[in-house]
Amino acid sequence: MAIGVIDGFVETGEVDFVKEFADVRPIIVICDLLGLPRAMASQFKIWADEYHELTTHYKFREFGADAHELALQKSAMEYHDYLVDAIEARRRVPTDDIISALANSTTDERLLDMTELLPLIKLLLIAGNETTARLISNSMLMLPGDPDQMAALRANRTMVTRMIDVALRLDGPVMWCNRCPAVDVGPGGVRFP
Repeated sequence: MAIGVIDGFVETGEVDFVKEFADVRPIIVICDLLGLPRAMASQFKIWADEYHELTTHYKFREFGADAHELALQKSAMEYHDYLVDAIEARRRVPTDDIISALANSTTDERLLDMTELLPLIKLLLIAGNETTARLISNSMLMLPGDPDQMAALRANRTMVTRMIDVALRLDGPVMWCNRCPAVDVGPGGVRFP
């Protein structure tokens, strides 16, 4: 798969690595796993990125949408409608993919409903796409700065897993994450509301 992505830009002799490789490969893999068409990978990337922007940047704004937020909301509805159709199709005719497995999973002797399935599938598209693309990008920034490591990786490809572990530790794609406790918590008797 990586060769196919590289074939798309190798003739030019140069590449915007993030845009043409790091952002492309993860969404293709995620589409394959979920059972979504590869031909729509760029659209899923757009929907996932715009949905992420809508739910993170606009979440805490005052009431009153601007034109950009309205466009993000329209995109989110298209994304939502597409996934609802995909889930319903997998319930009618299951295939060998994650959406089918989730769409036909039961809990308490009932199928998961759309309010349970949609956030999970959206999260898989967003989180797997964004974090993997950033990890690939960060790793490629690190390697040229350490020619000995680059040479070692070229000589022994089994070291790639270790290199990924190091890249995650030194410059991971997610450096912080907001958490809001549901109850008062705190170490050493100091309470955080």
